[in-house]
Amino acid sequence: MLLYRLSEEFIISQSLLEQITRNDPSGTESILSKSIESLRLESVLSLAINFTLKEAQEIFASESLRYALVQDTPEIILGVLRADAVEEIFSKSSADAKFASIANAMDRDIMIEPHSATVGEILNRACVGKHHCCVVVDNSGNPIGIISVRDLLAQTIKAFRSSGIESRAFFEEA
Repeated sequence: MLLYRLSEEFIISQSLLEQITRNDPSGTESILSKSIESLRLESVLSLAINFTLKEAQEIFASESLRYALVQDTPEIILGVLRADAVEEIFSKSSADAKFASIANAMDRDIMIEPHSATVGEILNRACVGKHHCCVVVDNSGNPIGIISVRDLLAQTIKAFRSSGIESRAFFEEA
């Protein structure tokens, strides 16, 4: 059986992923068939590549955000910077770390998906590509939101549970 690790906590088989991506036989649309924009996405904050980790830390704190896009120009997304990654660097590094570029901490292994992509499609691509974060863009290619695979899974499982479907039927703890 082919299994994909969706996060540190959950794995899913390919056959179950295909099964739950389809609409429920009762006619109810599966959460995995819904557009990604129907979920709660993080607001988009863009940082230039020349920002330091200390500057990013201050912005994360003042804006109460967990993610920021790192962009070279408005058209070029270089990666995503996570607030927790910045905090981890400060907790484990010397005082000089605060002057390091955000390029040293950003995640380049991201997905860029259209707002019309379904939750199931994004989870499937995240499994295959081992991506941890998804930048959602509008029809013009402008970023409109960010969601981590972990948050995507949490919202998906919450939707399954609130609909009365037992999520353990689909997700197994790793």
